[in-house]
Amino acid sequence: MEIWHRHSKIAFEFSGGKDSTAALYLLKPYWDRFTVYWLNAGDCFPETLEIVERVRADKRITFVEVKSDVHAVIAEHGLPTDLMPCSSSPMGRMIEGDHNVLLQDRYSCCWRTVMKPIHDRVLADGNTCIIRGQKAADIGVPVKGGVHDGIEIFNPIIDWKDADVFAYLKWNDLPISPVYETMNTTPECMSCSAWWDDNRAQYLKSRYPEQYAKYQSRLARIRVVVEPLIAAFNREVM
Repeated sequence: MEIWHRHSKIAFEFSGGKDSTAALYLLKPYWDRFTVYWLNAGDCFPETLEIVERVRADKRITFVEVKSDVHAVIAEHGLPTDLMPCSSSPMGRMIEGDHNVLLQDRYSCCWRTVMKPIHDRVLADGNTCIIRGQKAADIGVPVKGGVHDGIEIFNPIIDWKDADVFAYLKWNDLPISPVYETMNTTPECMSCSAWWDDNRAQYLKSRYPEQYAKYQSRLARIRVVVEPLIAAFNREVM
């Protein structure tokens, strides 16, 4: 592959999910050419951690753990949500009163907690190429390849579908997180109160009652400010 000749420092951004696992092992012959970076936000699914530890333990891999603190991010910027009332934004609370629950949208929380910390570390270490397990079929893939701000992005499984990923993992006897039996993804944060399309409640309720209770408590706080907004919206739809 030409990228090995174009760059002296290459980073592989690993999440422990199915796509990054498949991409990592697909590149097994080149493990000595790049460093694997994993972001630990402080709220990891145990199932994900098992896969991460398997990768960390392989002495053929240069592994770097980058730490952030999702709890601190939430304390400062609010609970992540998929429906964001203006009254729960910093400006909204300034105008309408800080009795409203402080919230942030899902992507802002992910950026502050996951995307920015790992990207900052990768750049600080001098990497000029980043490898990711992203697929063109995925929703919300902001960068699909090429050179951006002087950094080359390489997605080795860009043309794969989910079925291709699962088939590759099974064929090569690689770990598949049980979260996929219920959920659509493997989120970095176990008790995240956003990403409502992930089927998180069902999974947590069946396996992690304490985390399920915490998750429902967060959703209840969000409901307090979201339901009046929905009611107002419905009155306007004629």
